[in-house]
Amino acid sequence: MKKRGEVGGSGGRNGRRRREEEEEGAKEKKKNKKKKKKKKKKKNKKKKKKKKKKKKKKKKKKNNNNNNNNNNNNKNNNSNTNDRI
Repeated sequence: MKKRGEVGGSGGRNGRRRREEEEEGAKEKKKNKKKKKKKKKKKNKKKKKKKKKKKKKKKKKKNNNNNNNNNNNNKNNNSNTNDRI
């Protein structure tokens, strides 16, 4: 491990960036990286939206199912009471 105040090393994150900029086409590399990140963000957003839609659909289906069951139960209950009278 380096002691405090020692000179040298990789230069950390900024050092890496500096070295990349010294290389040819470093700016292009940076641009592509940014583009890739943006694309990924968009993809994730789309995925999230799809998931939300699916969840909503599932919930709607569940509610509909519950309503149908309740209606059927009510019909059955009503018919039974009518038979008893």
